[in-house]
Amino acid sequence: MEFTHLVHTLGHRALRSPALHFLIIGAVLFAAFAPQGRMDPPDRARLVIPSYRVDLARREFAEAYRRTPTPEEDKHLLETLVDEEVLYQYALRLGLDKQPVAERRLAQIATFVEQNPEEAKSPAELAGEAEGLGLHHGDAVVRRILIDGAKRLIRAAVRVRRPTEEMMEAYLQNNPEPFMVPAMTRITQVSVNRLAHGSDTEARARALLKRMKRGADPSAAASALGDKAFGPPSLPLLTNKDLARRFGYRFVEALSTAPEGAWSGPIPSRYGFHLVYVHERTQPYLPPLAEVKTQVRRRLVEKLADEWLAFRLQQLRAEFDIVVPGRQS
Repeated sequence: MEFTHLVHTLGHRALRSPALHFLIIGAVLFAAFAPQGRMDPPDRARLVIPSYRVDLARREFAEAYRRTPTPEEDKHLLETLVDEEVLYQYALRLGLDKQPVAERRLAQIATFVEQNPEEAKSPAELAGEAEGLGLHHGDAVVRRILIDGAKRLIRAAVRVRRPTEEMMEAYLQNNPEPFMVPAMTRITQVSVNRLAHGSDTEARARALLKRMKRGADPSAAASALGDKAFGPPSLPLLTNKDLARRFGYRFVEALSTAPEGAWSGPIPSRYGFHLVYVHERTQPYLPPLAEVKTQVRRRLVEKLADEWLAFRLQQLRAEFDIVVPGRQS
C-alpha cells in the first residue's frame, strides 16, 4: 500500500488520535515492507539482559544526576536496555555488522587479539575473526553503530515518503504552536542614556516626554531629540524576543501596556529610559500551509517515523522471551 493512500485511511480523526493513527501506520507499513508469502511466527528466542549492563546503566544515571533513579526512572532505564538489545539483535539479523563502518571497527578490534599480526588480512577477514570470537557483543562502539543503524533503517520506511497536502493541513491545524507567527510591534523610541545623565536620567526623560507630545511627526521629533547611542529611533515590526534582545525584558513588559498612536514613558531598559511611540501592533496568527509547508512536512514525517519505530519495537520485542535482572513483571 502506498504511503500517499495512508492519509485517506487516517483522516483528520486519526491525526488527532495518536493511538489510532499509530496502529494504522504500523499496519500499513508492516504490510508494505514485510516479506511476501506466509509468515509463520518463529519460536521465541530467549533474550537475557546481562546484570552488568543493568548495573552500568544505574551507575551512569547516578553519576549524571548525583542520585539514584526513582522507581519510574529505573523502569525506563531497564526498558531502554531491552529496546537497545532488541535493536542490536535485529541489526545482526539484517547483516548491518557487514556495513563498512561496523566492519572497520570490528577489524580494528581484531588487530588487538591477532595471533599473527604480520599476516596480511583484509578488513572483512579481520572483522570476521572478531565476530567469530564474539568480540562485537561486548564492544560499546559496535553496539551503538548497529543500534543506530537499525533505528535509521526502520525510520527510513516513513522518512522517504511524502505526506499528502491533506495530511499536512490536518497536522498544522492540530499542532499550531510551532508554526505560529508571533505578535509584533512597530515603534519609534527616544533614548535617554543613564551613563550620560546619571541620577537625573528619569527626570530628564519625563521633561523630554512633554516636548515630544507637542511634536506632530513622531519620527522627526525623535530624530531631533534624545541620545544617539542606541541606533535608529524608528524600528520596523519586531517580535517581543527581538525587542528584548535590544532593550531587555523590562522594556518589553512595560511596552505591553503602552497605548498606540501616542508617546508614552519613560520606559526603563538596560541603557536608561525610553520614550516610545507605538505605531502598530500585530496579533499572533497561524500562517497558511503554503507558507510553512517545508517545516510542517519535516515535523510530521519525523513524528510518524518515531511512531513507526515504536510500533516496530513492540513487534520485535514480541519475538523474544525477555529476561531482565531486577525488573518487576
